[in-house]
Amino acid sequence: MGEPAGVKIIKADLDEDDRGIIVTGFVAPESLGLLKADAYQREELSDVKIGELMKALRKSRVPTVELGMRGDENCVDMHEDSTFFLNAPVYIVDGLQRTTAALRLLVLEPASNPKIQVTIHLNTTFDWERKRFEVLNLGQTRVNGNITLRNLRYDIDAVEMLYKMSQSKSFVLYSRIGWEQNRHRGTLISALTFAKAVGMLHSHIGPGRSNVSKELARGLQKIM
Repeated sequence: MGEPAGVKIIKADLDEDDRGIIVTGFVAPESLGLLKADAYQREELSDVKIGELMKALRKSRVPTVELGMRGDENCVDMHEDSTFFLNAPVYIVDGLQRTTAALRLLVLEPASNPKIQVTIHLNTTFDWERKRFEVLNLGQTRVNGNITLRNLRYDIDAVEMLYKMSQSKSFVLYSRIGWEQNRHRGTLISALTFAKAVGMLHSHIGPGRSNVSKELARGLQKIM
């Protein structure tokens, strides 16, 4: 019989945080491709920055990656050799760029064995992961205001309305508004600029003048 199909964690152990049990260890290289990324994540960084992370992985380690498994401890298959298998979907909460670099390194150098140390929170949800992602990124490389707005659409109806409008083929700016970290070809304005324009045009009936994503979103909600 072959190994289980779940995400393989080597040198694994159990620990606790304020939510309960967590798993620590290293993702086996053959399982890196099983890690998922949900809508709250940024897109991949430039090839230059990913290349820098690949160099770091060749020499040593990169900072610990945080994962969320959408299942409880019953989905953790523990073996005596400190190898665990996570048998529920596992999402990258913080560390998408590091895992992307590890995957690219494996393609170029199959014997490289990049070491990705992880902390895995159990029984997570999309909303918990999204909020954790925002907390962890406050003191790191700045998350673009477009990403903050895009994630706020799950909490604030006014932002969700603007997002859906921008995705509608009947809207004049369809596929021309950037909700990503970096500007793409064909993008005319950023999501933050779009929201600021809407807020300013309606500021005579509510608090629509702000340059800060969260304050702007709250103002748009009051206007709506």
